[in-house]
Amino acid sequence: MQMVRNFIGQSDDENAPQKKEYGRLEIVGPFSILDGKERYQLYLIRSANHRQSDFINMMFDRPLLLLL
Repeated sequence: MQMVRNFIGQSDDENAPQKKEYGRLEIVGPFSILDGKERYQLYLIRSANHRQSDFINMMFDRPLLLLL
């Protein structure tokens, strides 16, 4: 659950949903959902079908490393 909290803290703009892989899981969101008068943010957690290398994930997470 900590990875879900981290992702929600980093991606709270529903106009620019994000995607991040944590091991074999992928989290995508947020997406705006309207239920009557209530507005919610939807996040999807699913299995990562395309296994991206941990090195590539690290470079996307820390783009300043590309400058080294």
